[in-house]
Amino acid sequence: PPSEAQIILTDNERNAVTDLLQYLENLTTTNFFNGEPLSALTTLSFSDKISLQQSAALAFAEVTDQVAPQVERDTLDPLLFLLSSNDTDVQRGASAALGNLAVNVENKVLIVKLGGLEPLIRRMQSPNIDVQCNAVGCLTNLASH
Repeated sequence: PPSEAQIILTDNERNAVTDLLQYLENLTTTNFFNGEPLSALTTLSFSDKISLQQSAALAFAEVTDQVAPQVERDTLDPLLFLLSSNDTDVQRGASAALGNLAVNVENKVLIVKLGGLEPLIRRMQSPNIDVQCNAVGCLTNLASH
């Protein structure tokens, strides 16, 4: 089997990577929560390649650290999928992004409604301290007014 460095990307994944890099160059002026930017993040999130999931999780964390607007299910679904990854880096980014988004009241309700509590509680048991802290931080944000 090919090593992680020799991964063959699908055209869809390659385009998503290219697009995401372009969007990240314009971080302050790009809306990552709908349209093409969200589509690129979603493609990478649901990839079967861990390195692409890591990139998506990190980008979500970076973007939501800048701005955390009210989002819809199409933003939270990829994040909740990433949160359930076995990869620590993916978990770290996804839990950070969810914690950032959980400061918004509407997002809190939607995160819980979409089943986010159970995976966040599971991540509190992570051997990685950053994942633990992000999960606790997100749960704290979910619980606060």
